[in-house]
Amino acid sequence: MATFDEFKKYATEKAEEFAGKANIFAKQAADKAKCFARITKLKADILSEKEIMKKNYILLGKAYYEVHKDEPADGFSKVCEDITASQGIIDAKEQEIEALKNSCGDASAYDAECEPEPEEEAKCEEEKPKEEENASCGCDAPKDEEPPKEE
Repeated sequence: MATFDEFKKYATEKAEEFAGKANIFAKQAADKAKCFARITKLKADILSEKEIMKKNYILLGKAYYEVHKDEPADGFSKVCEDITASQGIIDAKEQEIEALKNSCGDASAYDAECEPEPEEEAKCEEEKPKEEENASCGCDAPKDEEPPKEE
């Protein structure tokens, strides 16, 4: 039969063995956490660099277009034509906006435009006051009301 001292010695050995294994496990867990944190940081850095590249590609494309829009190199003519066509559509719509502003009166109510700088591409979150939000050309009914239902 085992004596109390032998049992105490056995329990101490097992406790030390368990503590050693727990210590190894904790170190492995900490190492994995550090590894995952490093991977996450590297992925965030990669995304940041990709955003920088994307902005530079856009700036490069704009610069190329401005220099070569009249005589693009082979392979770029379709893209340059599409950009020129889009710019024409934008110009026509801006002229239509100006004409509508002038015909609707008080053009200052419509001048709260926000065009972000190419480098910043910041979003404009200005909102028109409630009075302007409900105002429209030639219609005095508030926009909040539902239209009459047809029966």
